[in-house]
Amino acid sequence: MANQKEELKKANPFVTVTENLPFHDFEKESTFTGIFEKTVILGKDEPFSCNVMKDVLTGSRVFVKDAYSIKESIAKCKMENRDLNETVFNITFEGKTEVKGKPFNKFTIQICTLDEFNEYYR
Repeated sequence: MANQKEELKKANPFVTVTENLPFHDFEKESTFTGIFEKTVILGKDEPFSCNVMKDVLTGSRVFVKDAYSIKESIAKCKMENRDLNETVFNITFEGKTEVKGKPFNKFTIQICTLDEFNEYYR
């Protein structure tokens, strides 16, 4: 039995299909600096798109809601063939506004490579 557990650890065939991560709260902490991992769909009754991101300062993984500007910055990086595993997103919540009568969250998004981040912050 112990050998089976050791074998499973060596070549784990399981893929995580669901996980309970906290959401980054931009109203409490206006800036999030992290690396994009994947986009997932959450919610049963009213599904919405969300990004799994890893905080480069703490290593913790969180959900970041997929606002238009966040979605566009990730899409732009993909179009530029950037390695998303090596791209750091610095996302700053600038407040709420209205566009055509609908509420809208305004973000400023900056990017750099992981190497540039490490040189600058460490």
